[in-house]
Amino acid sequence: MIRREVERRRGLMTKLLRFIAVFGLFALVTAACAQSSEEGASPTGAAKPGAGHQVCFVADVGGVDDKSFNQQIYEGLLKAKTDLGIAFSYVTSKSAADYAPFIQDYVNQNCDLIVLAGFNMGPDLIKSATANPDQLYAIVDYNIFDFSKTPPKDLTFPNVAELTFQTDQAAFLAGYLAAGMTKTGKVATYGGVFFPTVTIFMNGFAAGIRKYNQDKGTKVDLLGRCRAIPRSGSTLQPTAVGSARTSSPKVPTSSCPSLGEPALGRWLPPRMPGTCTGCGSIPTVVSRPRSTAACSSRRWRST
Repeated sequence: MIRREVERRRGLMTKLLRFIAVFGLFALVTAACAQSSEEGASPTGAAKPGAGHQVCFVADVGGVDDKSFNQQIYEGLLKAKTDLGIAFSYVTSKSAADYAPFIQDYVNQNCDLIVLAGFNMGPDLIKSATANPDQLYAIVDYNIFDFSKTPPKDLTFPNVAELTFQTDQAAFLAGYLAAGMTKTGKVATYGGVFFPTVTIFMNGFAAGIRKYNQDKGTKVDLLGRCRAIPRSGSTLQPTAVGSARTSSPKVPTSSCPSLGEPALGRWLPPRMPGTCTGCGSIPTVVSRPRSTAACSSRRWRST
Protein backbone atom coordinates (compact mmCIF):
# COMPACT_ATOMS: atom_id res chain seq x y z
CA MET A 1 0.00 0.00 0.00
CA ILE A 2 2.77 2.41 0.96
CA ARG A 3 4.63 1.65 -2.27
CA ARG A 4 1.52 2.32 -4.34
CA GLU A 5 0.95 5.63 -2.57
CA VAL A 6 4.55 6.69 -3.19
CA GLU A 7 4.22 5.82 -6.89
CA ARG A 8 0.90 7.67 -7.08
CA ARG A 9 2.37 10.81 -5.52
CA ARG A 10 5.44 10.56 -7.73
CA GLY A 11 3.16 10.38 -10.77
CA LEU A 12 1.19 13.41 -9.60
CA MET A 13 4.40 15.35 -8.98
CA THR A 14 5.67 14.48 -12.46
CA LYS A 15 2.42 15.69 -14.02
CA LEU A 16 2.55 18.88 -11.94
CA LEU A 17 6.13 19.62 -12.93
CA ARG A 18 5.24 19.06 -16.57
CA PHE A 19 2.28 21.40 -16.22
CA ILE A 20 4.43 24.08 -14.58
CA ALA A 21 7.07 23.71 -17.27
CA VAL A 22 4.51 24.02 -20.07
CA PHE A 23 2.76 26.95 -18.39
CA GLY A 24 6.06 28.71 -17.80
CA LEU A 25 7.08 28.25 -21.42
CA PHE A 26 3.70 29.57 -22.55
CA ALA A 27 4.11 32.62 -20.30
CA LEU A 28 7.60 33.31 -21.64
CA VAL A 29 6.44 33.03 -25.25
CA THR A 30 3.42 35.23 -24.60
CA ALA A 31 5.54 37.88 -22.90
CA ALA A 32 8.10 37.81 -25.70
CA CYS A 33 5.40 38.16 -28.34
CA ALA A 34 3.76 41.02 -26.48
CA GLN A 35 7.09 42.81 -26.09
CA SER A 36 7.89 42.30 -29.78
CA SER A 37 4.46 43.62 -30.74
CA GLU A 38 4.91 46.70 -28.56
CA GLU A 39 8.38 47.38 -29.91
CA GLY A 40 7.25 46.97 -33.51
CA ALA A 41 4.04 48.96 -33.16
CA SER A 42 3.82 52.30 -34.90
CA PRO A 43 2.94 55.36 -32.83
CA THR A 44 -0.75 56.16 -32.77
CA GLY A 45 -1.69 57.95 -35.97
CA ALA A 46 1.67 57.28 -37.63
CA ALA A 47 1.56 56.47 -41.33
CA LYS A 48 2.18 52.88 -42.33
CA PRO A 49 5.38 52.28 -44.34
CA GLY A 50 3.52 51.69 -47.61
CA ALA A 51 1.19 54.67 -47.36
CA GLY A 52 1.11 56.75 -50.52
CA HIS A 53 2.32 53.93 -52.78
CA GLN A 54 0.17 52.43 -55.52
CA VAL A 55 0.54 48.80 -56.59
CA CYS A 56 -1.19 47.63 -59.77
CA PHE A 57 -1.83 43.96 -60.45
CA VAL A 58 -2.49 42.43 -63.86
CA ALA A 59 -4.25 39.11 -63.22
CA ASP A 60 -4.27 36.29 -65.76
CA VAL A 61 -7.40 34.82 -67.28
CA GLY A 62 -8.18 32.64 -64.26
CA GLY A 63 -9.27 35.63 -62.17
CA VAL A 64 -8.51 36.43 -58.55
CA ASP A 65 -10.67 33.56 -57.29
CA ASP A 66 -8.88 30.81 -59.24
CA LYS A 67 -7.47 29.12 -56.10
CA SER A 68 -4.03 29.34 -57.68
CA PHE A 69 -1.59 31.98 -58.98
CA ASN A 70 -3.96 34.92 -59.29
CA GLN A 71 -5.75 34.38 -55.99
CA GLN A 72 -2.54 33.95 -54.03
CA ILE A 73 -1.07 37.15 -55.46
CA TYR A 74 -4.33 39.00 -54.82
CA GLU A 75 -4.45 37.82 -51.20
CA GLY A 76 -0.81 38.83 -50.73
CA LEU A 77 -1.59 42.33 -51.94
CA LEU A 78 -4.61 42.51 -49.64
CA LYS A 79 -2.27 41.65 -46.77
CA ALA A 80 0.15 44.35 -47.92
CA LYS A 81 -2.75 46.81 -47.94
CA THR A 82 -3.70 45.87 -44.39
CA ASP A 83 -0.22 45.57 -42.91
CA LEU A 84 1.72 48.14 -44.91
CA GLY A 85 -0.94 50.61 -45.96
CA ILE A 86 -0.42 50.39 -49.71
CA ALA A 87 -3.16 51.18 -52.19
CA PHE A 88 -3.66 48.69 -54.98
CA SER A 89 -5.85 48.04 -57.96
CA TYR A 90 -6.15 45.10 -60.29
CA VAL A 91 -7.50 44.14 -63.68
CA THR A 92 -8.28 40.65 -64.96
CA SER A 93 -7.16 39.62 -68.43
CA LYS A 94 -9.74 37.97 -70.66
CA SER A 95 -7.09 36.60 -73.01
CA ALA A 96 -3.38 36.88 -73.74
CA ALA A 97 -4.16 39.81 -76.01
CA ASP A 98 -4.98 41.88 -72.91
CA TYR A 99 -1.55 41.59 -71.29
CA ALA A 100 0.33 44.29 -73.18
CA PRO A 101 -2.42 46.96 -73.16
CA PHE A 102 -3.20 46.38 -69.48
CA ILE A 103 0.47 46.68 -68.56
CA GLN A 104 0.81 49.85 -70.61
CA ASP A 105 -2.32 51.30 -69.04
CA TYR A 106 -0.78 50.88 -65.60
CA VAL A 107 2.47 52.42 -66.82
CA ASN A 108 0.45 55.42 -67.96
CA GLN A 109 -1.17 55.61 -64.50
CA ASN A 110 2.29 55.95 -62.90
CA CYS A 111 1.87 52.93 -60.64
CA ASP A 112 4.77 52.57 -58.23
CA LEU A 113 4.89 48.83 -58.83
CA ILE A 114 3.20 46.66 -61.46
CA VAL A 115 2.73 43.03 -60.42
CA LEU A 116 2.22 40.38 -63.10
CA ALA A 117 0.83 36.87 -62.61
CA GLY A 118 3.23 34.34 -63.95
CA PHE A 119 5.05 32.99 -66.94
CA ASN A 120 2.46 33.72 -69.65
CA MET A 121 3.09 37.44 -69.23
CA GLY A 122 6.87 37.12 -69.49
CA PRO A 123 7.32 38.27 -73.11
CA ASP A 124 5.12 41.34 -72.61
CA LEU A 125 6.92 42.13 -69.37
CA ILE A 126 10.28 42.14 -71.16
CA LYS A 127 9.01 44.56 -73.79
CA SER A 128 7.46 46.90 -71.24
CA ALA A 129 10.42 46.81 -68.85
CA THR A 130 12.80 47.58 -71.71
CA ALA A 131 10.69 50.49 -72.94
CA ASN A 132 10.10 51.88 -69.43
CA PRO A 133 13.34 51.55 -67.44
CA ASP A 134 12.08 53.79 -64.62
CA GLN A 135 8.96 51.71 -64.01
CA LEU A 136 9.18 49.00 -61.35
CA TYR A 137 7.75 45.54 -62.03
CA ALA A 138 7.38 42.25 -60.18
CA ILE A 139 6.47 38.99 -61.87
CA VAL A 140 5.55 35.92 -59.88
CA ASP A 141 6.95 32.49 -60.74
CA TYR A 142 8.90 33.59 -63.80
CA ASN A 143 12.61 33.68 -64.47
CA ILE A 144 13.63 35.69 -67.53
CA PHE A 145 15.68 33.70 -70.04
CA ASP A 146 16.83 34.33 -73.59
CA PHE A 147 15.91 31.04 -75.23
CA SER A 148 17.50 32.06 -78.52
CA LYS A 149 20.84 31.26 -76.88
CA THR A 150 22.29 27.77 -76.40
CA PRO A 151 22.19 27.12 -73.52
CA PRO A 152 19.45 29.64 -72.61
CA LYS A 153 20.86 32.78 -71.00
CA ASP A 154 19.48 34.03 -67.70
CA LEU A 155 18.63 37.73 -68.04
CA THR A 156 18.35 40.34 -65.30
CA PHE A 157 16.50 43.65 -65.52
CA PRO A 158 17.29 46.25 -62.84
CA ASN A 159 13.64 47.32 -62.70
CA VAL A 160 12.13 43.82 -62.49
CA ALA A 161 11.79 41.58 -59.43
CA GLU A 162 11.54 37.94 -60.51
CA LEU A 163 9.72 36.20 -57.67
CA THR A 164 10.74 32.58 -58.06
CA PHE A 165 10.93 29.69 -55.63
CA GLN A 166 13.29 26.77 -54.97
CA THR A 167 10.50 24.22 -55.34
CA ASP A 168 13.05 21.55 -56.24
CA GLN A 169 14.01 21.47 -52.57
CA ALA A 170 10.45 20.81 -51.41
CA ALA A 171 9.86 18.45 -54.34
CA PHE A 172 12.94 16.49 -53.27
CA LEU A 173 11.13 15.66 -50.02
CA ALA A 174 7.95 14.79 -51.94
CA GLY A 175 9.91 12.41 -54.17
CA TYR A 176 11.62 10.80 -51.19
CA LEU A 177 8.25 10.33 -49.49
CA ALA A 178 6.64 8.93 -52.63
CA ALA A 179 9.47 6.42 -53.06
CA GLY A 180 8.97 5.30 -49.49
CA MET A 181 5.20 4.88 -49.89
CA THR A 182 4.99 3.07 -53.22
CA LYS A 183 3.70 -0.49 -53.11
CA THR A 184 4.71 -1.29 -56.68
CA GLY A 185 8.22 0.14 -56.83
CA LYS A 186 7.10 2.74 -59.36
CA VAL A 187 5.96 6.35 -59.01
CA ALA A 188 5.01 8.98 -61.58
CA THR A 189 4.79 12.73 -61.87
CA TYR A 190 3.06 14.99 -64.33
CA GLY A 191 3.94 18.56 -65.32
CA GLY A 192 1.30 20.89 -66.67
CA VAL A 193 3.29 23.07 -69.10
CA PHE A 194 6.93 22.95 -70.20
CA PHE A 195 8.21 25.92 -68.21
CA PRO A 196 11.27 26.09 -65.93
CA THR A 197 8.96 26.70 -62.96
CA VAL A 198 7.31 23.35 -63.72
CA THR A 199 10.36 21.28 -64.61
CA ILE A 200 12.19 22.44 -61.47
CA PHE A 201 9.62 20.55 -59.40
CA MET A 202 9.94 17.43 -61.53
CA ASN A 203 13.73 17.50 -61.31
CA GLY A 204 13.58 17.78 -57.52
CA PHE A 205 11.02 14.98 -57.36
CA ALA A 206 13.33 12.72 -59.37
CA ALA A 207 16.30 13.63 -57.16
CA GLY A 208 14.32 12.67 -54.06
CA ILE A 209 13.57 9.24 -55.50
CA ARG A 210 17.21 8.78 -56.47
CA LYS A 211 18.31 9.68 -52.93
CA TYR A 212 15.82 7.23 -51.43
CA ASN A 213 17.20 4.47 -53.64
CA GLN A 214 20.73 5.31 -52.51
CA ASP A 215 19.77 5.36 -48.83
CA LYS A 216 17.62 2.22 -48.82
CA GLY A 217 19.21 0.13 -51.55
CA THR A 218 15.93 0.07 -53.48
CA LYS A 219 15.18 0.47 -57.18
CA VAL A 220 12.06 2.64 -57.25
CA ASP A 221 11.36 3.75 -60.83
CA LEU A 222 10.09 7.18 -61.86
CA LEU A 223 7.71 7.11 -64.79
CA GLY A 224 7.68 10.40 -66.65
CA ARG A 225 7.80 9.70 -70.36
CA CYS A 226 4.29 9.31 -71.68
CA ARG A 227 2.09 9.65 -74.72
CA ALA A 228 0.48 12.92 -75.74
CA ILE A 229 -2.26 14.03 -73.38
CA PRO A 230 -5.70 14.26 -75.03
CA ARG A 231 -6.98 17.81 -75.25
CA SER A 232 -10.56 16.98 -76.19
CA GLY A 233 -13.22 15.39 -74.05
CA SER A 234 -14.10 15.88 -70.43
CA THR A 235 -11.68 13.49 -68.77
CA LEU A 236 -7.97 12.81 -68.62
CA GLN A 237 -7.08 9.15 -68.93
CA PRO A 238 -5.23 7.30 -66.17
CA THR A 239 -1.49 7.11 -66.42
CA ALA A 240 1.50 4.82 -66.55
CA VAL A 241 1.02 1.12 -65.90
CA GLY A 242 2.15 -0.15 -62.51
CA SER A 243 2.77 3.24 -60.96
CA ALA A 244 2.37 3.88 -57.28
CA ARG A 245 -0.95 3.78 -55.50
CA THR A 246 -1.75 4.43 -51.88
CA SER A 247 -4.52 3.27 -49.60
CA SER A 248 -5.54 6.81 -48.66
CA PRO A 249 -8.95 8.25 -49.62
CA LYS A 250 -9.43 8.83 -53.33
CA VAL A 251 -9.16 12.30 -54.81
CA PRO A 252 -9.32 13.79 -58.32
CA THR A 253 -6.04 13.55 -60.18
CA SER A 254 -4.51 14.37 -63.52
CA SER A 255 -1.88 12.29 -65.20
CA CYS A 256 -0.40 11.19 -68.49
CA PRO A 257 -2.37 8.55 -70.37
CA SER A 258 -1.49 4.90 -70.69
CA LEU A 259 -3.14 1.54 -70.20
CA GLY A 260 -5.04 1.87 -67.00
CA GLU A 261 -3.17 2.11 -63.71
CA PRO A 262 -3.28 5.65 -62.28
CA ALA A 263 -0.16 7.46 -61.19
CA LEU A 264 0.58 8.81 -57.75
CA GLY A 265 -2.30 11.25 -57.23
CA ARG A 266 -2.08 14.79 -58.50
CA TRP A 267 -4.69 17.49 -58.02
CA LEU A 268 -5.92 18.97 -61.26
CA PRO A 269 -4.79 22.59 -61.55
CA PRO A 270 -7.76 24.97 -61.25
CA ARG A 271 -9.60 25.58 -64.51
CA MET A 272 -8.16 22.49 -66.21
CA PRO A 273 -10.91 20.21 -67.51
CA GLY A 274 -11.43 16.69 -66.35
CA THR A 275 -10.77 14.35 -63.50
CA CYS A 276 -9.54 10.82 -63.16
CA THR A 277 -11.82 8.60 -61.09
CA GLY A 278 -10.46 5.75 -59.04
CA CYS A 279 -7.01 7.28 -58.65
CA GLY A 280 -4.77 7.23 -55.61
CA SER A 281 -4.41 10.19 -53.30
CA ILE A 282 -1.84 12.90 -52.75
CA PRO A 283 0.42 12.03 -49.82
CA THR A 284 1.86 15.53 -49.65
CA VAL A 285 1.56 18.94 -51.26
CA VAL A 286 4.38 21.13 -52.54
CA SER A 287 3.36 24.73 -53.10
CA ARG A 288 4.92 28.14 -53.56
CA PRO A 289 4.23 30.97 -51.07
CA ARG A 290 3.11 33.33 -53.83
CA SER A 291 0.92 35.44 -51.53
CA THR A 292 3.90 36.08 -49.24
CA ALA A 293 6.07 36.95 -52.23
CA ALA A 294 3.50 39.39 -53.58
CA CYS A 295 3.13 41.03 -50.18
CA SER A 296 6.89 41.46 -49.74
CA SER A 297 7.89 42.11 -53.36
CA ARG A 298 9.02 45.58 -52.36
CA ARG A 299 10.22 46.98 -49.05
CA TRP A 300 7.88 49.93 -48.69
CA ARG A 301 9.16 52.95 -46.85
CA SER A 302 7.54 56.26 -46.10
CA THR A 303 8.89 59.18 -48.11
